[in-house]
Amino acid sequence: MGINGIVPALALVAGCYFAGSILIPISLAFFFAILLDKAVVWGERRGIRRSLSSPVVVAAFLLVAVAAGWASYTSFIRIAVEVPRYSEKIRNTVRGLQKRTELLVHRTDTLMPAQIPHDDVQKVQVVDGGDSTTKAVFHGIGSVFEAISIAVFVPLLLLSFLLSKASLMRSFTAVLEKNCDVRMITTELKQMVKAFFVGNLAVAMVLAVIQGCVFSIIGLHNAFPLGVLSGFLNIVPLVGSLLALALPVAQGLLQYNEAAPFVVICGSLLSLHLVVGNIVIPQLVGARVNLNSAAITLGLLFWGWLWGGFGFLLAIPMTALVKIVLETRPETVGLANLLAATPQE
Repeated sequence: MGINGIVPALALVAGCYFAGSILIPISLAFFFAILLDKAVVWGERRGIRRSLSSPVVVAAFLLVAVAAGWASYTSFIRIAVEVPRYSEKIRNTVRGLQKRTELLVHRTDTLMPAQIPHDDVQKVQVVDGGDSTTKAVFHGIGSVFEAISIAVFVPLLLLSFLLSKASLMRSFTAVLEKNCDVRMITTELKQMVKAFFVGNLAVAMVLAVIQGCVFSIIGLHNAFPLGVLSGFLNIVPLVGSLLALALPVAQGLLQYNEAAPFVVICGSLLSLHLVVGNIVIPQLVGARVNLNSAAITLGLLFWGWLWGGFGFLLAIPMTALVKIVLETRPETVGLANLLAATPQE
C-alpha cells in the first residue's frame, strides 16, 4: 500500500474515532440486520411481505433482548446485594495478610536493623491539580450518549435496514462494484455474522447451564445467577476467564473455609474455558471468521482503543469485516492474508 492508500486509511481511522457515537449504533444495527434477514426472507417465501415481516422480526428480537437483559439485571442485582459482604470478607483477608507481613517485617528489622531511621525518610505527597469532579462528569457524557444512541437508534436503524434491503444493496453495488466484489463480501459477511453471534450465544448458554449446575451441586449461593454471568463472561476474549472466576470465588469466600469448593469452582471454570477456547469456538466460529490469534489480539486492542467497551465487544466481527473487504481487491489480498487464519493462495 503506497502513500495514496495510507492517507485515506488514516483519515478513515480518524473519522471512526471522532464519530464513534454514530458508527457504533450503525455497526450494531448492520450486524443484527444481517443476522435477522434470514427470518424476514423465511416470511417472504411464505407470502408475508417484507413491510410486514420486518417489524414483526424486529419486535420479536427486541422482546428477546429485553427479556435477556432483564434476566441478566435480576441476576446481577441478586449478586450485587452480596457485594458489601464480598468487600468485607476481602478486607478482612487482606487485613490478616497485612498483619502477618508487618510481623514479618518487625522480626526482620529486629534481626537486621535498618541503616536509615524512618524519621529521616522524606515524605512525598502527590496533589491532583485538576478538578476530579468535572473530569468525571465530562468523561461520562460520551458513555451516556452512546447508551442512549444504542437504545434508541439501533432498533430504528435495524428496521430501516431490513425494510430497505433491496434498495440499499443496489446502491452499494452501484458505488462499490468497480472497486470490490460486492457479492463476495455479502456472502462471506453473512456466514461470518451467523457463525460469530449464533455460535457465541449458543456456547454462552451451554456454559451458563453447566456452571450453574456445578455451583448448585457444591451448594454455592446464587448458583444459577452466577452461572449465567460466568457463562457469558467466559466467552469474552482474553480477560473472560478471569472475569468469570471472580464472582464465584468471591461468593465462595463468604461460605467456605476449606479448599475443596474452590478447587471445584476454579477447576470447572478453567477447564470449560480451555475446552471452549481451544475446541468449541474454533470449530463453531473460527472456520467462518477466519482470523488468526494475532489479528484477534490486535483487533481487540485497536477497536477497544477506538470505541472503548463497545469496540472491544465488536472487535472480532469488525476485524473480520476489514479482512473480507481486503480479500476482494487483488492489491490488498496480501494484507488480508496477514489477518487470516487460512491465507488465500
